[in-house]
Amino acid sequence: MKKCVLCNKRKGKRYCKSLGQWICTECCGEKRFKKINCPKDCVYLKQAKDYSSEKIIEIFPPWKEVEPWILLTEVRRSTYEFIKENPSLSDNEYKEVLELLRKEYEVQLKNLILPQLFPKSSQGMRLKSVLENTLKNLLKRVNEFGFPIFSIGDVVKVLIWEIEKVEEHQRNNKNLGSDFFLQNLKLYIEKLQNTIGKESPIIYP
Repeated sequence: MKKCVLCNKRKGKRYCKSLGQWICTECCGEKRFKKINCPKDCVYLKQAKDYSSEKIIEIFPPWKEVEPWILLTEVRRSTYEFIKENPSLSDNEYKEVLELLRKEYEVQLKNLILPQLFPKSSQGMRLKSVLENTLKNLLKRVNEFGFPIFSIGDVVKVLIWEIEKVEEHQRNNKNLGSDFFLQNLKLYIEKLQNTIGKESPIIYP
């Protein structure tokens, strides 16, 4: 068995499609997306992502009210539908959209006017439009007494939470690609959809 083409020390047990050479398991894990441009269909990358997803412990928001939970679920559901049509969307693009929306809604809380903010990428622009419509429709909902069900404060709270979750995933999973958070969001929503009709349409802690 040949030695790893990267470290030239350990045995090359994995064939790397990107390099066209055999590499060791250590270099495969440590140099992924650093010195190796891993293709999405790499079996070793999928194994690493699946393993890391299983280890993730979801820390649920400390919200006692149901309204923020509904908002968070709808933001994630809309994003899920978007990435089905736009699978190349990255975690950074998603985070940028959330941060721009947070700024806009924080300004609304202060009864101030802020010019509309635009993401850098065309995908980000489209996602921001989708989430804007989702949140706008939710904010229009009223209860049986005619009062709004959701508040702008609830929206800001949810956006801040989601931004922090993306950043947490990025800190803890630096070598698992640019869309690891969104892949786990996809799993979350699919799990959520499987519960509809069985338990609750929202996953609570």
